[in-house]
Amino acid sequence: MKKRLLKIVSTLLALILLTEVGLRIFLDNEDRVLYLEDAKCEYRLAPNQAVFRFHNLYQTNEYGMRSVSVKKTQKKRILLFGDSVLNGGTKLDQKEVLSSLLEVKLSEHYGCEIATFNISAGSWGPQNAYNFLQTYIDFEFDAMVLLFSSHDYHDNMHFRKVVGVEPAWPVDQPYLATTDLFTGYLIPKFNSWFGKRYDYLQGFDDSAVNPGWQLFIDYAKIHQKPLIVYHHPKTNEIADKAYVKEGDSLQFLLARNEVDYLSGLNFEKEIDFMDDIHLEASGHIVISDAIFDFILEKNTLLLNSAKE
Repeated sequence: MKKRLLKIVSTLLALILLTEVGLRIFLDNEDRVLYLEDAKCEYRLAPNQAVFRFHNLYQTNEYGMRSVSVKKTQKKRILLFGDSVLNGGTKLDQKEVLSSLLEVKLSEHYGCEIATFNISAGSWGPQNAYNFLQTYIDFEFDAMVLLFSSHDYHDNMHFRKVVGVEPAWPVDQPYLATTDLFTGYLIPKFNSWFGKRYDYLQGFDDSAVNPGWQLFIDYAKIHQKPLIVYHHPKTNEIADKAYVKEGDSLQFLLARNEVDYLSGLNFEKEIDFMDDIHLEASGHIVISDAIFDFILEKNTLLLNSAKE
């Protein structure tokens, strides 16, 4: 009996060990991207992270941006604000995210160091981003780009406790890659099958227009900073070749306030999406190219090309 029990225990331990090693080799999921609770922004990315997850590098700078550090050598600085679409998540390597692509293209074109700061987090809306701007940006910059979707015409802050509670906003590292698999994926998946999927808007009146739009518009006018909005569509809007009602309202607001904006319907294709809203690496190339061309067309940075 003891030998049989010992054999069972040994087999289980061996399976756990093999699973752990396999997950680390094939999924590379032993580290998570961590978040902080924030009294102004609800939550934000923890600063100074360098995480390899799913074999992709995910870095944050001293401010918690998915970007390089702020340096004196940077000739021009652009702030990009958005949600999980701009952020790219752990399925994209740092160099594949549109902010990194745009940084390289601008720096090569102008022949000097241009920095683009990716200020984003999953489920952020414009007011989350604006509050970050007001609270944490203590350095000079030259332009702002907002990358949001039609539903972000609303998407107001609610300050529910999610950091360290919901799997999408972890506050510490897992003990093992195996525990990460269970707590971060399998258990939430089982819960969703039984109707227990987390809905951050459940019971919350989200009908009001997000005040962050007007706050950014007013800030840009007062401080004389160029403001560009990239209106990212979901796949249903691409299929319909038209934005939903909230998207039309957003573009009316921007046009009324004479804000430059780009319609993603003119650039994006369904083939570049990994789900109904998030983009593959190819989609990040498309958006970075569109913003790059627009910055050059408008001479937003007031610089001459290195070739001129």
